Amino acid sequence: MINSMFFLTLTVFIAQIIIVAALLNLIIKTDKKVLALTRDVDKKRVKLKWRLRAILEITEGVNEVVLPNIIKKMNAKRQNVALKILKEILQSSAILLVKKRHRKTLLGLKAGYFFGKGLLKI
Repeated sequence: MINSMFFLTLTVFIAQIIIVAALLNLIIKTDKKVLALTRDVDKKRVKLKWRLRAILEITEGVNEVVLPNIIKKMNAKRQNVALKILKEILQSSAILLVKKRHRKTLLGLKAGYFFGKGLLKI
C-alpha cells in the first residue's frame, strides 16, 4: 500500500513538474515576442514622428492656401444668390406698382423669360 501511494505521489509530482515546465516555456516565448515587438515599435516610432510632422506641414499649407480661396468663393456665391433674390423681389414689387392692365403682360413676359431660360439650360 505504501508502495502504491509512493508511486501515486511521484506521478502527481512529475505531472506538476511537466506542467510548470510547459508554462515556463510559454512565458519565455511570450516574453521574447514582446521584446521583439517593442524593438519594432521603437524603430517605427522615429519614422512615424517624421511622417506625422510631414502631414502636419501639409495640412498647415492647405489651411494657409486652400481654405481662404474656398471661403472667398463661398462668399462670392453667397453675394450672387443674395443679388438674385433682391433682383426678384424688386421685379415683383415693380410689377405690383404697374397698372392692372399692364401687370398681366409683365407677368407673362417674366414667366416666358424663366421658362425660356430653363429650356436653354437643358
